[in-house]
Amino acid sequence: MVITSAGDNALAYAAHQSGLKIHCVDMNPCQNHLLELKLAALRSLDYSTFWRMFGLGRLPEFALTLDSTLSAELSSSAYQYWRQNTHAFAPRQSSLADMVLGDLNHRNLYTTGYSGVALRCLRVIAKAFGIHQVTQKLVTAATLARQGALWRDKIRGRLFSAFAIRLLDNPVAMWQLMGVPINQWNMLRSEGSMSQYVRDTLDPVFYSTSCAKGNYFYHLLFARQYSPDCCPDYLTKDGFARLQKMVGRSASAASPTFHLHTATLLDTLNGMRDGELNKAVIMDHMDWFSPEDADSEVVALARVVRKAGFVLWRSAARIPWYIAVFEKHGFVVEALDIRQPNSMVPLDRVNMYASLYKATRL
Repeated sequence: MVITSAGDNALAYAAHQSGLKIHCVDMNPCQNHLLELKLAALRSLDYSTFWRMFGLGRLPEFALTLDSTLSAELSSSAYQYWRQNTHAFAPRQSSLADMVLGDLNHRNLYTTGYSGVALRCLRVIAKAFGIHQVTQKLVTAATLARQGALWRDKIRGRLFSAFAIRLLDNPVAMWQLMGVPINQWNMLRSEGSMSQYVRDTLDPVFYSTSCAKGNYFYHLLFARQYSPDCCPDYLTKDGFARLQKMVGRSASAASPTFHLHTATLLDTLNGMRDGELNKAVIMDHMDWFSPEDADSEVVALARVVRKAGFVLWRSAARIPWYIAVFEKHGFVVEALDIRQPNSMVPLDRVNMYASLYKATRL
């Protein structure tokens, strides 16, 4: 089981291990519609068109492609959603807006929806701090040394100015700009300041990982599209070929790899058999929970995850309070990695969280 999000994690798991049955769960129907669109495109489009849709985030002929090719592979609700949102791939252009807003008017799949609004807000802030043009150089930096120098000499000092620090330590601003809910904000603030947390997030990324080749998360953040040298595996030619073969029309309809659920994780778990899952990857969403919500979900996980199966999660806290909830309900918990203050070693390419945990069912 995974949280759908944009579907990239589910596609990555499927591309590297055949025969999986993956339950993709998300309360937001738009996320499942996006994964469904990616699966439909894998079944019916060539690589070039697939790359333009999800690599560049633009396909001017999307409405025609949707009606003539993709519609047969989509559920009715997903088709209706994309029919009403063809502008996500084929945005209307305005020369006046381009002249006034410049590259802030750049629109594609990755600048739509709530995440797109957040992305545009971050770009406005970058312009306000005078670092926007420098961030564009990060995605083309030829070496880590060059990227690190840009970060150290041109960006870091301005980003962590007194005003920026006050902004980072404001829970309302963090919710609106970065989607950090108050419960999660309280967890990380209990272990240090928000400004220190962001330093510990960004310093290791820009000194240790390349935004030009490898770290496609930050490449997308700055470039608003991927490049052939910096993209998720499903967007590479080899990854596309593996997935296309797996989800192609010849795949068994009786046992599809992907099962999409538009529901809460708890509701989905409550509809499953005892011991049905061997793994559950729940990201950071338990950081949002009250003690009562956490207890209800862990009880459900203890029933549905088979013995020796496990739950993976990440947290904004180095030692999240709900470890004890897992232990109470029959899991043994181990920390796979905990980020230390001022460390230059990232936990992963995003490095957005302070810890990664595994809870194994006894």
